[in-house]
Amino acid sequence: MEEEDQESTINFISCVCFVPQGVAKENPTKATLTQEELAEVIREMKQEKGTADEEEGSDDDEEKMDVEGGNSAGGNDEYDFDNYDEDEGTAGLGIDGVVVADPGENVEDDENDSEAEDDLIKRSDNLILVGHVEDVCVNMEVYVWNREEGSLYVHHDFLLPSYPLCIEWLNHDPSAREAGNLCAIGTMDPIITVWDLDIRDSLEPVYKLGSKGSKKKKIPKCGHRDAVLDLAWNSAFPHVLASGSVDQTCILWDLDTGTPNTTIEAFEEKVQAVKFHPTEPHQILTGCCDGFVRLFDCRDPSSIAESCKRWQLPGEVEKVVWNPQDPIYFAASTNGGEIAFFDARQELPLWKKSAHTEEVSGLILSPSIPGMMISTSPDGSMKIWDYNLSGARLIHEDAMGIGRIHSLSFSPENPNIVAIVPKMEEEDQESTINFISCVCFVPQGVAKENPTKATLTQEELAEVIREMKQEKGTADEEEGSDDDDERMDVEGGNSAGGNDEYDFDNYDDDEGTAGLGIDGVVVADPGENVEDDENDSEAEDDLIKRSDNLILVGHVEDVCVNMEVYVWNRDEGSLYVHHDFLLPSYPLCIEWLNHDPSAREAGNLCAIGTMDPIITVWDLDIRDSLEPVYKLGSKGSKKKKIPKCGHRDAVLDLAWNSAFPHVLASGSTCILWDLDTGTPNTTIEAFEEKVQAVKFHPTEPHQILTGCCDGFVRLFDCRDPSSIAESCKRWQLPGEVEKVVWNPQDPIYFAASTNGGEIAFFDARQELPLWKKSAHTEEVSGLILSPSIPGMMISTSPDGSMKIWDYNISGARLIHEDAMGIGRIHSLSFSPENPNIVAIGGDNKKRQFRVVDVLDYDHVKRTFEDRS
Repeated sequence: MEEEDQESTINFISCVCFVPQGVAKENPTKATLTQEELAEVIREMKQEKGTADEEEGSDDDEEKMDVEGGNSAGGNDEYDFDNYDEDEGTAGLGIDGVVVADPGENVEDDENDSEAEDDLIKRSDNLILVGHVEDVCVNMEVYVWNREEGSLYVHHDFLLPSYPLCIEWLNHDPSAREAGNLCAIGTMDPIITVWDLDIRDSLEPVYKLGSKGSKKKKIPKCGHRDAVLDLAWNSAFPHVLASGSVDQTCILWDLDTGTPNTTIEAFEEKVQAVKFHPTEPHQILTGCCDGFVRLFDCRDPSSIAESCKRWQLPGEVEKVVWNPQDPIYFAASTNGGEIAFFDARQELPLWKKSAHTEEVSGLILSPSIPGMMISTSPDGSMKIWDYNLSGARLIHEDAMGIGRIHSLSFSPENPNIVAIVPKMEEEDQESTINFISCVCFVPQGVAKENPTKATLTQEELAEVIREMKQEKGTADEEEGSDDDDERMDVEGGNSAGGNDEYDFDNYDDDEGTAGLGIDGVVVADPGENVEDDENDSEAEDDLIKRSDNLILVGHVEDVCVNMEVYVWNRDEGSLYVHHDFLLPSYPLCIEWLNHDPSAREAGNLCAIGTMDPIITVWDLDIRDSLEPVYKLGSKGSKKKKIPKCGHRDAVLDLAWNSAFPHVLASGSTCILWDLDTGTPNTTIEAFEEKVQAVKFHPTEPHQILTGCCDGFVRLFDCRDPSSIAESCKRWQLPGEVEKVVWNPQDPIYFAASTNGGEIAFFDARQELPLWKKSAHTEEVSGLILSPSIPGMMISTSPDGSMKIWDYNISGARLIHEDAMGIGRIHSLSFSPENPNIVAIGGDNKKRQFRVVDVLDYDHVKRTFEDRS
């Protein structure tokens, strides 16, 4: 990935909201939690995570819930709008029971901070609530702004569970009759969180609106089912909050009970804007991506959808605003940059104006200055208009110099003062680090039904940390070592002259004890796993079935580097991450293997090559491991007199020898590892550049094919290490060799690809390729010769395409080409049971990973159906 991409990390403001003056406490209370309360918060978060996992596996086609409150009946006024002020009922939700706060303790413990004069909130201060995303940190920051003093600073903030999309201030405290100082936040998550702005350092919101539900606990889903895009508080009926969502609904919430009373389902697309009428608060205006502005009367829930009025605009409706000077009129904006002005009594807009070159992301009709309209857009401009019933005239335009503008909010006391939020530029979004670097299928039936949960005592955890620090120190020594040290000649103890170094012919009869074992490396207690994680690991959706494939995915997202273990089931159409492993470095290749050095039965492991020279081996049947079960190689330590062993640079490819399962090959130089001892037995140094591809022969497993950046494909016979380099055969291609693959139908043939986008097909008995094909405009990053369908070849490239070819010894004919929509494609792997099914990894920030059945393409199916 390019250096510029690494430097453009995520840092942007997503939403903003002014808070009126005089409503905030002078000195916000500091939230305090006992150890028991903190443990309870953590437990609830884990339960929510489990519930979220259940939600991922739930049926998306369930009937949409019809949510109606207990007070609604037929055509009754569901919210009792007319009699709300006389309601003597007890609030159903309260803040006091949710956040433990001790004002006295706050004064004593935070004396040097909260009582400082600069930290006090004055009656003349405005709070400005700002949704801030910086890398993986997502906050709502509470700014203090004072116009007279010209001050603007962050007073405190709240850590949010998800990317914030909208913020709405409200003063309704369900636990008290006096006004509060709270805000509701809509995020990419369907749950709306409500926070008390007068309590700082809160770990949790005071309450939440909505529930994802739990099948196991028989808790029904409640509220939205997707991201919440807009919120509107009803100041006339302060127990009412409206929300619009991607799930194509608008919900009216009763804040006293924390439940939805009315769900409006009259939309054909996501609801992006909601706004209550300023003087007729039972009416709500909505803007939808289906192009319609709709007006609903909420007094009769039974006919709320049928009685709505609607107006159509070209494109998606971004914003809707009432004219506070005369609220029979309203304005709406679209993603095409248009603003339209309406009389709610008429069917057509009074006027339309092409205001911006991109969507209108902010729109204000001034409540204090008649005829003033302000608009902003991702085109980077703010425009001030003079409008009336006949049209709008541009008064002033300003390129704000803050990039793409996302949202706009005005001061309640001084509506001519606005806060403008820059939108993260699309280019910046796409240049953040989020991509799949490598993928690998695992055969069905080899994984444990319920992987063991690794457990570590405090002492063992401390030992892991100590070892990591030692390795860091060793790495620092390595950085300062002499790069011109003599390359180590690595030979195993069993090799002698021309002997068979691996004892290939007698491996099955070997009775020796394994030199490396899993049991001593990871502390795992299956019994404890069942007891402690009963609500998670034993859940039906979490069990791995015999018909499941695991797909190992190297995933890099900003500074987080993981190998994610996906579960994929073709019959059920399911694909989800089951567990993952935190990796020490950027993963370049993954190879599955079933050789467990500590046992005679087959295991379920994988080796990972990274930018680091050390190969790590992980047990896929143990989840939550902090460390691999063992490592191949050592950077050495001059201080401890530990010699270097193995590679000295990044490991670019791996190949496991299924016929001799104690053998693993790695490309950097090319090393053949003995997994039983964890040491290299043969280092092949016949290369002039880095080795990018290694592949064992499918029927002659002592032969290995390599592809090198010096442009040569080389074939080695590994039975005689003393002459391994001299006896190799080689073929030259123009450019760097990216991939090498044997033809499993007839493995006297093989194919190789280059960084120039060329594929060449060879007969290993001949010196020149049988044919060459210019296949892609960039390097060929993935290459498969189907083991089950004769003549089928699949190739992928960073040019974004996957191509299916019909090949033979005479040439290759393109059958199908598909732009996969996952960005630059880095890797390709096929299912062992169904080689026509492939996993593809790319660098598109929204969609990096796909599993595709190539026989779903009609032309491909027609071409190959008689051969499969």
